[in-house]
Order: sequence, then structure tokens, then C-alpha cells
Amino acid sequence: MPEFLQDPTVLTKDKLKTELVANNVTLPAGEQKKDVYVQLYLQHLTARNRGTPDFSSDEEREATPVRGRGRPPGRVSDMGGRRLHTDLRHLLAVHNAARGYL
Repeated sequence: MPEFLQDPTVLTKDKLKTELVANNVTLPAGEQKKDVYVQLYLQHLTARNRGTPDFSSDEEREATPVRGRGRPPGRVSDMGGRRLHTDLRHLLAVHNAARGYL
């Protein structure tokens, strides 16, 4: 999303009109003073800046936890938990790793 100027008075009247039309803002009939176009720019385009959060796609987002269907997190069936525990002990023994944490 483009970032619009906070001070559109630096733009020419023609540039203001071009930006307004490019962003689907209806212009008043006839030729108007530059101030009219500046006010429309502030009202319709600069106002869009306020709605955008200070987030860049380059920044890291916090991971959103994903829950699968089934049991609530933290619960493991006795059979599956025992089998997992036994499998881990076996792997640790095969690789001569310390079992002090199990």
C-alpha cells in the first residue's frame, strides 16, 4: 500500500489532481483553487496512512500456535507416551547418549 504525503502542499495542483483521480477520489466540477485539492488529498489519501500499522513485511512475525483436531495440547495417551518414551531410551542407548534427563 502506498504511503501518502503528510504535507501535500509541496505537490503542484496538477500532481494533486492526478493523485486524487488515480486513487478514485471524485474531483469537484470546474477548476478549483489548489487548497481545495490539498484538502481532498488530506481527507481521502493522507487519512489512509493512519489505518496502516507500523509493520514491514521484512519484520519477523510471532508464530501463531496451530492446534490440530483431537485432544487438547499437553495430553498424550498412556500407550503412545510409553511407546515414545521407550523409543527415545532405545535411541539414546544406540547412540551412547546420557539418559539422565529421561
